[in-house]
Amino acid sequence: MMERLRTDPKGMQDHELLEALLYFAIPRRDTNPLAHQLIWSFGSLGGVLSASKEQLLSVDGVGEYTASLLASVSALVRRVSENTSTHFSGINSLAEYLSKHFERLPYEYLEFYFVDGMNMITFRKRFTELRSDSVMVFPEEVSRVIMAQRAAGIVVAHNHPGSTSKPSPEDDSFTAQLTVLCSATGTRLVDHIIVGRDGTYSYFREGRIEEFREKYNITHIVGGNLD
Repeated sequence: MMERLRTDPKGMQDHELLEALLYFAIPRRDTNPLAHQLIWSFGSLGGVLSASKEQLLSVDGVGEYTASLLASVSALVRRVSENTSTHFSGINSLAEYLSKHFERLPYEYLEFYFVDGMNMITFRKRFTELRSDSVMVFPEEVSRVIMAQRAAGIVVAHNHPGSTSKPSPEDDSFTAQLTVLCSATGTRLVDHIIVGRDGTYSYFREGRIEEFREKYNITHIVGGNLD
């Protein structure tokens, strides 16, 4: 069964996939009957992975380890879906999302959102020092992340807890440096959005991204455009 999982997972039926997963909670036992019982009880494989731990424990043969494993897989599936399927139609919709996202965070966070050519977020990276007033990040670290992802575009966002969204001179300097760095790696810096008490500030909407490109004579990079 594990060999089939490695070589032909698409050819396996739902109960067989669940049977293979259950081996990790119930080793050295035939998990086929329990896999069938779970799918029968919850109606589908999706139903099994959507069930709460308490609901899982109500099925005969499901113990603490099995329920914990299935509940963990369910949480992982939901998190992956949330992190990789978010699509934004434009800067305004992204700014609205970020405003809610940063709303109650007590510290300043710097986040990178990597997008593909269809404006789908494919990866997120967070930097923080658990301080309310600043985040320090080194160019080498940023460059390493950008090179590893090779996305069409990047949206950078950070928050100003307890203050306005007006960018500081340090924010301007960081955005200018990032514009040059993205150009060097063949990636488009789509926007840098700051979230504050008064709403959001967008370097793109204010024309600052284009200003930096012109200042440093950066050729337009196609891709990852949320205009």
